[in-house]
Amino acid sequence: MSGETILVVEDHEDVRMAVRMSLAMSGYNVVEASSAEEALEALGRPPDLVLLDLTLPRMTGFELLEKIRSSQDLDGTAVIVASGHAGGDVARKARELGATGFLTKPFNVEELDGAVRRALESKGEP
Repeated sequence: MSGETILVVEDHEDVRMAVRMSLAMSGYNVVEASSAEEALEALGRPPDLVLLDLTLPRMTGFELLEKIRSSQDLDGTAVIVASGHAGGDVARKARELGATGFLTKPFNVEELDGAVRRALESKGEP
């Protein structure tokens, strides 16, 4: 059991629930947000990792990623962007904005676990 905290930012409740259950079974503490606004509130207690959907109401995942990366308090927080848009341009933009990793939706439990593990392992790397 790892004990790291992961903030899941996803506006679809069924997806959020499935991700929460998978991460909890792997020993992670999971905090959920259904919007960027809820995520910003939850980020007051910095998680170890944010799993961020790009398509959110009122504020895009890219906009939220920019806010996360501009905050000194969240400097050490890994961010995995998840999107149903598999194009390289989306993944490239996510990395340019500071994402630690990228997942194409739909993803399976193994892909999620691997991406989370890699992102958490790379947190301390320059």
